[in-house]
Amino acid sequence: MRTLILEKGGRWLIASDFNAVRCLEEKRGRIGENPEMSDFNAFIETTRLIDIRLANRWFTWYRSDGSSMSRLDRVLMTEEMFTMGGEWVQQRLRRTISDHCDILMKTKIIDWGPKPFRVLDAW
Repeated sequence: MRTLILEKGGRWLIASDFNAVRCLEEKRGRIGENPEMSDFNAFIETTRLIDIRLANRWFTWYRSDGSSMSRLDRVLMTEEMFTMGGEWVQQRLRRTISDHCDILMKTKIIDWGPKPFRVLDAW
C-alpha cells in the first residue's frame, strides 16, 4: 500500500482495522510498546497520511471480557483528500455483534451560499 500511495499520489481515503495503535494511550489492559506501533507510525509519516480524529470515543476494539481495549480501527487520508473541503470527523458507532465498533466518516459540508438565480428568457 505504501508503494501504491507514493507512486500514484492523489486522493486516498483508507478505512481499516490496522491492528496497531499509534501510542500507548490508544490501548488499555496491555502495557508496553510493540514493534507494530513504530512500524505503523513510520507508514503514516512516510506516506504523509492524515489520521482523522475520532470524535466521540477513544477505543474501537474491546476484548469480550472487558479486560483490554484499543483503537485499532481508523480512517487515514492524503492531504489531497483532506483539503477537498469541509471538516472531516470519524464517529465511533455502537458495538453490536463484533468486538470492533463500526466507524462513520462524516464531513461538514461548506455552505457557499445560495445558488445564483437564473431566468431563461424563452419567449
